Amino acid sequence: PGLQAFMPAVPASPMVLSAMIAGEATVGFFLGMLARVLITMLHTAGMIISYQSSLASATMFDMSQASQGTGIGNFLSLTAVVLLFTLNLHHLVLEGLYESYTLFPAGLAVPVGDMANYLTRLVSDVFIMGMKIASPLVVVGLVSYTGMGVLSRLMPNMQVFFVVIPPQILLSFMILLMILSGVLLWYVEFFEEHMMGYVSG
Repeated sequence: PGLQAFMPAVPASPMVLSAMIAGEATVGFFLGMLARVLITMLHTAGMIISYQSSLASATMFDMSQASQGTGIGNFLSLTAVVLLFTLNLHHLVLEGLYESYTLFPAGLAVPVGDMANYLTRLVSDVFIMGMKIASPLVVVGLVSYTGMGVLSRLMPNMQVFFVVIPPQILLSFMILLMILSGVLLWYVEFFEEHMMGYVSG
């Protein structure tokens, strides 16, 4: 009922009605992809962290992505979803759904080019942000793998990976615990900024 003023009259032609339904479905797909890409950021960061922590082989089914993912990625993604609901940021998604009828009026041509351009820039921003979140673990992984390479050259008979990987995993978990609260707050700020930018047009 609150959106009744934004709704056009039902066209008499079935072809026009079909085109209108297709346009609304395109807008709905855009909104769903927008929320999905924002959630994917921590999945990406978790994958990078797992690769740098030597935990990438420990994969499991990721419910949020409907694909295989790492334990760290699953943990970060599910924690972010819980945090978004706890802070009532899902209201921004509902508000964005409401405001979409003013930004994309029903019955008019859908700006597919602008949507594709925005999603492309958002995917780029999400990947960069995921890399920034994982950057402390990337530095630790780079240093540890460099040290393992030097050690294997100095002591060829030593099983370097069996000796170094357990401390590396422990150090990675310690760093992840130290940065976890900051990462989640940074993610919430990123989510709110992008959703508010969309809601405000």
